[in-house]
Amino acid sequence: MVSREDRVIAGSVVLLLAVATGLVVLNAATGVMPTEQPLVAYLLVTGLAIVGPQLYLAATDDDVSPRTRVRFAAIALGAFALLFADVSAVERGLATGSIVEREALQHLAIAAIGGGGFVALVCYEFVAGYRSHADGGSTIVSR
Repeated sequence: MVSREDRVIAGSVVLLLAVATGLVVLNAATGVMPTEQPLVAYLLVTGLAIVGPQLYLAATDDDVSPRTRVRFAAIALGAFALLFADVSAVERGLATGSIVEREALQHLAIAAIGGGGFVALVCYEFVAGYRSHADGGSTIVSR
């Protein structure tokens, strides 16, 4: 029997394929291909295939800890940002003073999303660690 988690992940991959097919049809009809833009491609692949299903399962599934699923989603967000973001495009934009170019801004946004997800995860872990330590009592003995 196929587990619920496998069905959700397979459904997200099928949804991604359906969107990709729709984009190919849109490209054939209009000559516009939104996935040629790096930010759109990053959001589609990372959001639909990886982060979306993990966050959905974190909210609805009790088999795996929601905290573990959120950790995985944040790390995947950052890892895929490393794959999609072209830092050299941002550096070229900064060197020429034309950071407002659309492609440079998109790569900068990808890096910011991935880095922001990782920073949010680290902050969340610090707060969770602090709360668990505060709830468990202090190991410092006052005299």
